[in-house]
Amino acid sequence: MGQMTKVFVSSTYSDLIPYRDVMQKVIRQAGAVAVGMEDFGARDERPLDESLAVVAESDVFVGIYAHRYGFVPDGSQMSITEAEYQHAISKSIPVFAYLIDDNYPWPPKYVDQGEPANQLARFKDLLRKKHIIKVFKEAWELASFVAADLNRSSKRVGLSDARPVSTDGATDSAMPRKTKNMTTPKVSTPNNLERWNQERYSIYNKNKDLFLHFDLEASNVSGQKYDVTIYLIRQSSPNIGRQRDDLRDVERAEFFFGPHWGNKVYTVENVDGRIGIVTSAYGEFIAYCKVYLKGDPCPVEVHQFIRFPDATLPPPPSPALG
Repeated sequence: MGQMTKVFVSSTYSDLIPYRDVMQKVIRQAGAVAVGMEDFGARDERPLDESLAVVAESDVFVGIYAHRYGFVPDGSQMSITEAEYQHAISKSIPVFAYLIDDNYPWPPKYVDQGEPANQLARFKDLLRKKHIIKVFKEAWELASFVAADLNRSSKRVGLSDARPVSTDGATDSAMPRKTKNMTTPKVSTPNNLERWNQERYSIYNKNKDLFLHFDLEASNVSGQKYDVTIYLIRQSSPNIGRQRDDLRDVERAEFFFGPHWGNKVYTVENVDGRIGIVTSAYGEFIAYCKVYLKGDPCPVEVHQFIRFPDATLPPPPSPALG
């Protein structure tokens, strides 16, 4: 994240103080500036106009929601917490939303009843429809989610946003949305549309629908960062008349990772329709693979760049809510 990136943290206050404290640390360690109700004297009854003005100046919106709908100013039908979210949406600010696990123990004094509870349920339903929601329990768990999302958001700065616009449940795939800190691509239909599709589908044909996929987990091998599970998948495009299939026609695969692996070729067999290999690595690398199909002497060549995520923060102590 750039040093001047502003992250607005929206939530009710008194019930989420330990979580907000952790968020402040996470955002600072991401190289950004956390803004929010702490700038208004750290209280639920913050000035709405001032709060919305700060939202509009922010680059990222982080919403943390537990069991309180929040303070509703006189003359308003909406809590300040929801108004902040709606204002972020209206300003095309990237939104990350997090909900407390409904089964996680929570102090009864911080759980709404009656109409506020109904309003909160409606608001949460809206969030679930509009966003991919992450559910948290402990503060360290929330911190890991936010750190990952901020990292992803920082990588999008300056990129073009081609995600479709969705309005009232309808999606217009031809109209890219406008997102703060991202550009809007020029959209056109090429004169040689069929050629574009043919070139795209030819990748499936060339690969015999075979691709490499990988998963990462922290390594306990001395001197290595990650254990990397690399495996073959078969993914067909329905537009070219084939369906996804298994790997029963694959005989074996040969993996090559380069000099840090001694320039060795690792040959793996098809075991019950599963073909892959697990290795460990300190740095990013290209996995190159030759796949041999039964009865075909010419291998299919596939490759995958194995990229590591940025370092994540260690879990801070769990909060104690009173």
